[in-house]
Amino acid sequence: MSLMGFKSSRRLKASEIEAGRVYRSHPANGVVETARVLSVMPDRLGIQHVHFRVKVQQKAYDWFEDSRTLNMTSFMERFPLRHEMGTA
Repeated sequence: MSLMGFKSSRRLKASEIEAGRVYRSHPANGVVETARVLSVMPDRLGIQHVHFRVKVQQKAYDWFEDSRTLNMTSFMERFPLRHEMGTA
């Protein structure tokens, strides 16, 4: 799989996670998860959460989309690659 369109593999910073940006997971077993950030907001305790739309794809299977929310740290661990192309 080509990594064309991906930003460098350096670790993301929380300040780089913004609404409208697209991130991807590391491909494993042919599965690719692509997340488009919808919003970044703190909860009542001030913990930042990322609300996003995720698309899950695998060569042999159809893809599906879903809305999810993760805390900032979990999101950055799950989706470490920023995708420059605007499609998710």
